[in-house]
Amino acid sequence: MRSSQRQDYARRIEQALEELRRCIAAGEPPSLEALAAQAALSPFHFHRVFRLMTGESVGAAITRIRLAHALSALEA
Repeated sequence: MRSSQRQDYARRIEQALEELRRCIAAGEPPSLEALAAQAALSPFHFHRVFRLMTGESVGAAITRIRLAHALSALEA
């Protein structure tokens, strides 16, 4: 993967992660299609790129972020 392409994917995935965090904080995780649209990728390609860039699946990321959000709520 070229460096410019990797940077573009990293920016897109970061935008999708921000959207994911925002939606989970609001209590409604977005669908894979919504996250893919946020990153301007097809759902299939988004899932592949997401896993490549983050090292975890979208479902695992949702679980991790929800658990972190719940933990912070318990500590408050």
